[in-house]
This record gives sequence, C-alpha cells and structure tokens, in this order.
Amino acid sequence: ATLTIQPGTEIRMGEGAFLRTLGRLFSQGTDIDPIVFTSASATPAAGDWQGIELWQDHPDPQQISRIDHTTFLWGYRPVQVHNGSHDIGPDNIIQDFSNTGIWVAALATAEPSIHDNHIEQVDWDLQYTGYGMWLTGGRPTIPVTHNKMIRVNFGIRSLHTDLILNDNCFE
Repeated sequence: ATLTIQPGTEIRMGEGAFLRTLGRLFSQGTDIDPIVFTSASATPAAGDWQGIELWQDHPDPQQISRIDHTTFLWGYRPVQVHNGSHDIGPDNIIQDFSNTGIWVAALATAEPSIHDNHIEQVDWDLQYTGYGMWLTGGRPTIPVTHNKMIRVNFGIRSLHTDLILNDNCFE
C-alpha cells in the first residue's frame, strides 16, 4: 500500500499521535508548497506528537518511502525509520523536537539514505538539547550526506552501524 501526501498539505497531530506506514509513504512537497507535520495544540511544545514511522518487515526496493520538502515541527522523534530502504531528503526541515530529529534502526539488508536535511532547535528553551540523528542496527553502512544540524546537543549518534559521512555541517 502507498500513502501519498499532496504538496501544500498541513497535518496537525494530536497529543501522542503518530503516523505508521507498513508500505510506502510519499511525502514530497515543493519549494513553494512544502508538506508540514506539526502539533495540533494551540500552544505547541516539543514532543506534542510522536512522529512518522516508516516500517518494513523485509526491505523491498519496490517499497521505498520518499520524504522531501517536508517540515516537521514539535515532534518527539519526528522521522523514524524501522528497517527499509527509505529516502529521507532533500530539503526537509526538522525543528523543535524533544528527543531525536531522525531516528533509524536499519537491519543488515536495509539501505536507507539520509541527505540534505536541515535539523535545528529554534525554540530558546530547546537549544542544545536532543540528537540530530540516532542511527542503529546491523546495517553495514548508512550514507549520511549534506545534512545541517544546528543547536542540537549531539549531532549524530551511531550504534552498531558504520556511517558514510560526507559534507555534513554542525553548528
């Protein structure tokens, strides 16, 4: 199954809510019409909603999710990859989260790609908290390229996996 979100769509997530896909998710906005995931609260705070969860039991090249030109605001772990060969980037903006901007658990056969994302803690109370990325699993290597992480406590944490880091920026 495939869920396609149209450019310009804003999705307001309730307290503790998450979007879990067991197939493909196409969240492909544009420069002019990005897709926005945000809190439904009138006074949003980091961690108001959980995040989007991309799941695959067995990585399948025909089931790759694509997330680009999408903005994520006020989530706990806004982008979560649970196995699978998903494409996260380009031009995603992930801001003001309470735990980790992009979290990946990739098994040996998964081939996720994480590139050209902007991860930032903008809210004054959140600056220098959280992880930009947390990458774990048995995948031999995960390419992480051209990402920018600003005012996060830890840029990238890697457990049980090697990374191919290329042209990432940490401020």
